[in-house]
Amino acid sequence: MNIVLFDEVELESEIQMSDRRIHHIKKVLKIKEGETFDAGIINKSIGKAYYTHTKDSLVKLSYSKESNTPVTLNPVSLIIGIIRPVNIQRTIRDLCTLGVKALHFVVSEKSEKSYAHSKAYDISRIRNYLIEGAEQAFNPYLPEVYIHECLTDAFPFFEEYQKIAFDNYEFSNSIGKVKVSKCDTVLALGPERGWSNKERQKLREHNFSMLSLGERVLRTETACTVATSVLLSKFEII
Repeated sequence: MNIVLFDEVELESEIQMSDRRIHHIKKVLKIKEGETFDAGIINKSIGKAYYTHTKDSLVKLSYSKESNTPVTLNPVSLIIGIIRPVNIQRTIRDLCTLGVKALHFVVSEKSEKSYAHSKAYDISRIRNYLIEGAEQAFNPYLPEVYIHECLTDAFPFFEEYQKIAFDNYEFSNSIGKVKVSKCDTVLALGPERGWSNKERQKLREHNFSMLSLGERVLRTETACTVATSVLLSKFEII
């Protein structure tokens, strides 16, 4: 991790010595009492922190924020067909590192329905994945995450957005070859087996442009990172 993130209430009290972040500070960063390290308050600020004292199995930290406000999240959200639980941690972590605004996982018609009930999709675990991504990015802001029972449940969130859906069968062009406006944009990527015909029709009805990510068929989790990176490049953010 490149910055250690805490909830504000944690810095107002004592933290268990066994906490993974304290272990990282002591064993990896080798910070001693009085020495500062890069820290931040989730969704608020970044700054410096140091030990004020350690007692038994508890640690008390002091924190001061920097005057500069860190860069907020990028104007990119994703609709993602539910993916394999074994891949969810890396996917969420990497997309958070890229600074996406929101993630909407949907149980699509071709999804494996059991995935959504996996412990990997538990909201507390998802938050931990997000924090890992934010710590890697040196940025305290976490995207919102939603899980929907079907694709159309996500549509009301994006009525005023620029809308792009990716499909291997029906598309008008490649994302790399089209012009896009730098504005709030949602990218929709289907599950491993792709969108159903009915879902393609719903995407068109809601004004999604159907594009591709090239001739090669990518895993959903890979496609999410590639599509986001290409769009951020077009926005001249990366």
